[in-house]
Amino acid sequence: MKKSSDKQLFFDFDAPLASQAELDFSPVEEPQTVVQQPVEAPAESISETPAVAPEAVPETASAAVPAVEKSAKPDKFGMLQAVLAYLAQSDASGAALQVPCRLKKFQADVAAYYSCYRKRINHLERTLVVDVYTERKQCLPESAGRSAMLEELADLREKRSAMEQLIRIDEPDLWVEEELFDEFRTFDYSRSTNKEYHKLCRRITSLQRSLYKGTRMEQLARADVADYLVMAVPENMLTEKEIPDSWGLWYIMPDKSVKVVVNPALQECSSESRLHLVQNIGHAALNCVLFANGVKIKSNNKAKFTRPPRARRK
Repeated sequence: MKKSSDKQLFFDFDAPLASQAELDFSPVEEPQTVVQQPVEAPAESISETPAVAPEAVPETASAAVPAVEKSAKPDKFGMLQAVLAYLAQSDASGAALQVPCRLKKFQADVAAYYSCYRKRINHLERTLVVDVYTERKQCLPESAGRSAMLEELADLREKRSAMEQLIRIDEPDLWVEEELFDEFRTFDYSRSTNKEYHKLCRRITSLQRSLYKGTRMEQLARADVADYLVMAVPENMLTEKEIPDSWGLWYIMPDKSVKVVVNPALQECSSESRLHLVQNIGHAALNCVLFANGVKIKSNNKAKFTRPPRARRK
């Protein structure tokens, strides 16, 4: 990947990507001592031969193990490829990388939208934001009493799940019928008449505000431009108990497949906010199209034409 300008990156799509499966974690073989059989000789010529000490393992071999572990760090570009492929396979109408939400500095790693064709016109159905993380510390910032809050949060969520099971039985009219994805269908518990349930939800919201205040997740959620919010992380880096409410959790597997661990819940999002994100997706995609075709717009609004970037020869 080469940097051709301040805002554009050149990706070598033809170059093979190293995966974790290709890395060799086999231990370094130590040299073995060769034991020679005694040879008969005259008594006068027999002498004691000092034991042959095994050769020391060279320092370069021992230093190779940390180098391999360092190279095994998750590759964010490969994770972005996996997310884009999954969205395309799920019939996303459009998607782009580094899409601004409300403010330019608050950008989603991946944003997509889904539309349906009715009466010869495309109708916008849902928007989706995927935030990609390669390290655990990016998702869970250090804070005082974090472990205790996570334990309490997990306990309260279990109680909430038990109460929701009763609500689904007592209030079946809360079923959300018009959903884009069958696996995302849920109940609208906000319309429940159970007061204890709403009190429990307020406590969960308070704990989450303390845990995730100031993080990218909070900023993207407050933008209110997406119907679904998803966190994409390497396999087993996070558990479903450690993510904020209503967020989905995807595992990016070593073979770049996507495993859905937690389905996202439907957010409150207006049609104007959805349209805002779709326009930003189009603008982000335009920048990639211009760069791929050798068109650069300068600060004075004049166009500069260059040769389109080419992949390196193997």
